[in-house]
Amino acid sequence: MKDKMDYVTRDTAMLAKDNGYTELNYTFYNIYDDDDDEVHGGYSNNLLIPIRISAPTQTSLQKWLRDEKNIHLTVIHRNDIITNIGSYDFLLENTDVKYHNFKTWEEALEIGLRFALNLIK
Repeated sequence: MKDKMDYVTRDTAMLAKDNGYTELNYTFYNIYDDDDDEVHGGYSNNLLIPIRISAPTQTSLQKWLRDEKNIHLTVIHRNDIITNIGSYDFLLENTDVKYHNFKTWEEALEIGLRFALNLIK
């Protein structure tokens, strides 16, 4: 399996499921154990086995949002010209949603995915 940071969080996975995400993944979260934030190996598509929540990678969920929901999420890196400290921003195209100053690309993408999924509801 990939690094845990590559996968969406359990909360984001639940939002994706609630919004119709049914892509086949080889990773999942256990739906009945709220204290279990570990990504487990085994097939899931949010339909096959009711106790599993698909745990897609951040980039595969980003692609699904783009291809299936026409929601385009972009993460950009920028450097402050005074302090020379880098940070990451995300924006959702065709919306006013834009947030700044995340420490990592993955953090910016994760929060952006949540915002995008909440737009669908």
